[in-house]
Amino acid sequence: MGRKDQKFLLLEIYNGTLFSGVFDNISEKFTEFLHIKINTELSTSSSTQEELIRTISKIIRCNNISPLHIRVYWSVQFDLDPHTALTIRKNFYMELGVNLNIVPLSIRNLYLIRTNALTDSILYGVCKKEFQRVVICGSFRKHLGLVKEVYNYCRKKDIEVLSPQSLQYESVFNESFVLFHGEKIINERETYWIEHKHTKAIYDADAVIICNSEGYIGPTTIYEIGFAQALGKRIVFVDENCGEFDIYFPRDTGLLGF
Repeated sequence: MGRKDQKFLLLEIYNGTLFSGVFDNISEKFTEFLHIKINTELSTSSSTQEELIRTISKIIRCNNISPLHIRVYWSVQFDLDPHTALTIRKNFYMELGVNLNIVPLSIRNLYLIRTNALTDSILYGVCKKEFQRVVICGSFRKHLGLVKEVYNYCRKKDIEVLSPQSLQYESVFNESFVLFHGEKIINERETYWIEHKHTKAIYDADAVIICNSEGYIGPTTIYEIGFAQALGKRIVFVDENCGEFDIYFPRDTGLLGF
C-alpha cells in the first residue's frame, strides 16, 4: 500500500500565526520550517478564510504534497458553535480538498505536553500521538491482518482503542461476521448488539480509523462511516485507495509513522 514512503504536510493555525512543517514517514521525523503571521480569527468572515486558504494553497504547491497527506489544525481558545465549525470546514474542503481539524484548547494543551521543542506549535506533539481514543473499523473477515497492524500501532503510540477491545479470534458467524474472544451469538439478529456496542464506542472516540486495504469498504463499514460523520467525528482512511467508495466529505488519509 506504499504507506512508509509518504510525507505529510502539517499546518497549525493559531493566535495570529500559521505554523507548517513536513513529517517524513520513513525517518519518522518532523521538520518545522515556516511561521507566517496572519489573521487567524476564527469566524465565518469570508475575507479571513480567503486569505488563509490562499496562503495554505501556496504552501501546498511549494511542497508538492497530495491533499490526501495534508493535516490542517485550527486551534481555538473558545467553544465554537457547530454551525460555524461546519461552515468553515466545508469552505476549506471545497477550496483545498483538505480536512480542517478544529482543536479545542484542552486538546491543544495535551499536544503541547508532548512537545519537547521550543515552539508554540502543537505539530511536534501531533507527530508523537495524534489521537487520544479511537475506534478501528473495516472488514475484520477480509483484512484482519491490517486491523491488527493498526491496533498495534495505536498501542505503541499509547492511543486507547475503544473498539474492538480484543482481537483474539473466536470464530466466524454465518461466513461473514467475525467474533472475537468473549463474543457468542446463535442467530443473525444478535449481530445487531455486537455492532451496537462497536458504534456506541464512536461517541467517546476522537477519531475513527478505517482499514480499507486494497480499497475495500464493506457495507457495515459504510454504515459506521456515516454514523461517525453524523457525530462530527474525525475520520481517517489508512489507504488512499477507496475503491468504488465515491462519497466525498472532509477526512484524513494515512497514519503518521505507520
